[in-house]
Amino acid sequence: MRRFNLAAIQLAVLFLLAGNSRADSVPDWVRATLESADRYDKSAPFVVLLDERMTTVKDNGKAETRSRYVVRVLTQEGRLAARREIQYDSQTKISDLHAWHLRADQKVFELESDKVIEQSIPDDLYSEIRSKVVRFGEVDIGSVVAFEWVQKEKPLVNQDYHFFQTGSPVVTSRYQLNLPAGWRVESFVFNHQPIKPVVTANSYTWQLQDLSAIKQDIWTPEVTALSPCVAVSYFPPGGARKRTFSSWQDVSRWAEQLMQRQLRAPLVVQTKAEELTSGLATEFEKVRAIGRWVQKDIRYVSIQLGAVGGYMPNAADAVLTKGYGDCKDKTALMQAMLRAVGINSHIVLVFSGDPIRVRPEFPSPLQFNHAIIAVDMRSDAGVMLGHPRLGRLLFFDPTDSVTPLGDLPYYLQGSHGLVVKGEIGDLVRLPVRPEETNTVRREFAVRVEASGEILAEIKETFTGQLASVTRHKMASSSPEDYAKEMSSRVARDIPGAVVSGLRINRDSSPDEPLVFEYTIKASNYANRLGRLLVIRPVLVWVQQAPVFTRTEREFPVMFEMKSVKEDTITIALPDGFKLDEVPLDTEIKRSFGEFNLSYRASERQVVVRRRLAISKQMVPAAEYAEIKKFFDHTQSASQSSMVLVSQ
Repeated sequence: MRRFNLAAIQLAVLFLLAGNSRADSVPDWVRATLESADRYDKSAPFVVLLDERMTTVKDNGKAETRSRYVVRVLTQEGRLAARREIQYDSQTKISDLHAWHLRADQKVFELESDKVIEQSIPDDLYSEIRSKVVRFGEVDIGSVVAFEWVQKEKPLVNQDYHFFQTGSPVVTSRYQLNLPAGWRVESFVFNHQPIKPVVTANSYTWQLQDLSAIKQDIWTPEVTALSPCVAVSYFPPGGARKRTFSSWQDVSRWAEQLMQRQLRAPLVVQTKAEELTSGLATEFEKVRAIGRWVQKDIRYVSIQLGAVGGYMPNAADAVLTKGYGDCKDKTALMQAMLRAVGINSHIVLVFSGDPIRVRPEFPSPLQFNHAIIAVDMRSDAGVMLGHPRLGRLLFFDPTDSVTPLGDLPYYLQGSHGLVVKGEIGDLVRLPVRPEETNTVRREFAVRVEASGEILAEIKETFTGQLASVTRHKMASSSPEDYAKEMSSRVARDIPGAVVSGLRINRDSSPDEPLVFEYTIKASNYANRLGRLLVIRPVLVWVQQAPVFTRTEREFPVMFEMKSVKEDTITIALPDGFKLDEVPLDTEIKRSFGEFNLSYRASERQVVVRRRLAISKQMVPAAEYAEIKKFFDHTQSASQSSMVLVSQ
């Protein structure tokens, strides 16, 4: 399930030439934005002079939204802002579409209507969603580009939201909601101090001005988690609540009516479920067998069927017979198969890609873009949650082909999900697995020659989400290309290194660890200085985390997952040499993680152990100085060298 916001417009990387014609002038509302010439950071690629949406709701629930968007191009990169993409479906009409280009020499060009490009959403098997692409091809630095269009629809629900910016600086961003007499509105503001709307009769306007660019750094939350946003729910008089929500139980009831299509499993579904679970004794084994089959044998495809179709799964028997479906189809099929063998489960609505995106204060299906499953379980089995009304639940994503039962994709862990179960459904926080479940352990057996050459036998073992992430990377490239990429990564730490004998248990089950074995050979790795031989014991993966370069930070640090990375490096000394000097041990402990690096020497070898553990997913910006200091120390310690001397 991919829910799109018809009013959301995405900047694209495609930049093509489009036709335009000479015009006498731009509209007055465009001209008015030019008065803000000195109110923004001119170092940004472009500045948004105006981002305005004006929505008028009629008594019958239909809505008309007029959107206006004006940008000034400030750099070559900013020319990409001269393009807008407007999405719509069979229940939405786009009209009054115009675009103007005001050049720096004050000449005005209006885009010809026949140059608007219609296109479908790429990579979808079938889609009712299309887009109108509006773009100017010849845009110079200093140009102003303006867009205006009207969108008519009957919204699926009486709710909406407006992000006041998408990263670039904004001079004025405005959202206006016009309601019929007697209707009321509830609003929520996120990522900003409360914004009091200007109210005139039944018109409500939220406005922000002079927003600085959102400067994203490494490991920063998504822009949508940082941008100021207003979310609204509007209610007709008389208590009609079919398309309005005041609680998550309201949303649960609404979603259940759309998504629970079959109370009994069709015969073909029941037959397949019984076949997969034949001879299995435990509840967990049955759930795992069905879940693994849905992950592997039902191919994921994106199917876009408009607003209502975005929430209604296809019939379970049709999905099974055709062998493909989207996330809600795969989830509903698994639910039907579990029901066929006497196991209850529930669809869970989540947002995939940003674990802090869903806001509990705003009960709305508009906050979700993905569906997974929660299984009623009596025994402990990984990502479990106990709930006073819902009972003991095991969460599972049937769409992620490399995350086994008992685990969840890292980008869902810790996020909010709506367990759809009628009156008792609820928004819950999905479990977060401890760092010890996501590990990579590397074992190095290193032989050093007096010439400085090294030969290292390496074994890497991945578990949990570190294994899943690596499996996804391997699946997106051929074995040959992946081997080349791995050789390039090694060469960054050891110039001239040759990787050979790479063996990977590619066909292993996601329940099993992922294991790499390979050999590294490098000439002149150790530096010979007279009688001395200088060697860095940490051969590869010296930098286990990004380098934090800024002295200050505005936003939290968002780690992908809790994790543990461990190295055990056994170095055999060359004949005729003895150990002269080793670095000091390092031990650092902070609230968000710890780092240990130790050296243990015997007569003919040195054993180096390094461990980096991240125990928090998100660390507030107030602790940034400690984070930077922590990773600066881990980097410095990992680059330390030991000295051998010839006897």
